[in-house]
Amino acid sequence: MRRIWYVVALLLFVAGLYGLHFVSPITPRPAREALELRFPGSSAAQGTVVVPRTGEHAIWASGGPTRDAGRCEVTAPSGTAAPVTAAPLPVEWVVPEEDGAAYTWIATFEADRPGTYGIRCDPDPEAPGAAYTVTRRPAVGPAVGFGVAGGIAVLAAVALAVTTVARRRRRAGPGQAEVSGLPGR
Repeated sequence: MRRIWYVVALLLFVAGLYGLHFVSPITPRPAREALELRFPGSSAAQGTVVVPRTGEHAIWASGGPTRDAGRCEVTAPSGTAAPVTAAPLPVEWVVPEEDGAAYTWIATFEADRPGTYGIRCDPDPEAPGAAYTVTRRPAVGPAVGFGVAGGIAVLAAVALAVTTVARRRRRAGPGQAEVSGLPGR
């Protein structure tokens, strides 16, 4: 019956590893829906993105770029600059429909109304030729929560296994510990 604690520790450990896989890097779930984005000729030129709803939107770039709000400028339909901030966490989005292309969340902008926004991003020297896309801001809170819960579960699993082994050694007398293959006190 005491072996049940080893099984519980193993299940906690596996569940913890499953939770931790959400944060390395964080992947948005469910997959994001890309908005209509057009660049005339080059993604380094001024482009447009059609934003159907107000709220925060994420700017994504391919090629493993750095998160940098200063690289992108967004212009609202009124012609005023929309505030752009750096992505708060490293988030990677893999798009199966684009042969597994991977995008990194680099910046966020606030759309105060629906319409066509101007967008211009300076090329990142570490990711030349990057492609860009825009989506609604991903909800990364659940992924962070899974990561924290996963870390706690892994630590609890290790603590439970160590405690179970220690109790087993204490209950076994010096003679029994040697017979079972466990070293004595």
